[in-house]
Amino acid sequence: MVTAVMLSWKREDNVKQIVSELSKYHLIDEFIVWNNNPDIDLDLKDAKVIQTSGDMGLYTRFIMPILAKNQVILNLDDDLIFPESTVNALYESYQKEPDRLHSLFGRNPSPDNTYAEIIQEGEAEISLTRCCLYNRQYALEFFKYKDLFTSLQHETFGNGEDIIFSYMVYHLTGKKSKIHRLEHLNLPEPFAIQYRANHKAFRTELMIMCKKHFGL
Repeated sequence: MVTAVMLSWKREDNVKQIVSELSKYHLIDEFIVWNNNPDIDLDLKDAKVIQTSGDMGLYTRFIMPILAKNQVILNLDDDLIFPESTVNALYESYQKEPDRLHSLFGRNPSPDNTYAEIIQEGEAEISLTRCCLYNRQYALEFFKYKDLFTSLQHETFGNGEDIIFSYMVYHLTGKKSKIHRLEHLNLPEPFAIQYRANHKAFRTELMIMCKKHFGL
């Protein structure tokens, strides 16, 4: 079975819609939501909610899997929803290749080695954490490596965690992420983080640093 995990900030309506819908799916028998917003008391009858007294950043998405009862983790963002068939297809692919990250969205370095070429299907070096299914052991491994990249965390704390996570798994397994073209629906995204003008340059620098540290 699968544990779904999701961070929450200010999209309370989205979170409630996603939890209400996905908690009905056969494979998902646990839902954990980490609420980084101390000003919102998130009440979800179909999920376990971790309420913090202050924003602890994006790395918290990898703490929830450590607390999960299942070995298989489905990481979600709060601006996306999809039918049960999408979860089933991701899980079926995971069973065939449990050492890969399985995602709906991927990125590869562009030909000039900048971030990034969009990959909609097939192998990719980077798996976005918007919807990513993986083995819980990789969340445990993440905290062994995250401090290697602290010097670049000068925007939202933990920004680029998907890049670090993807290259770490690629390093550990020798396998890139697997990207699947499956049905999904984008939800409204109010309060989206307004990244600085150098956001692409930041992610490029982090990508290059990851490849260097992991020998890829």
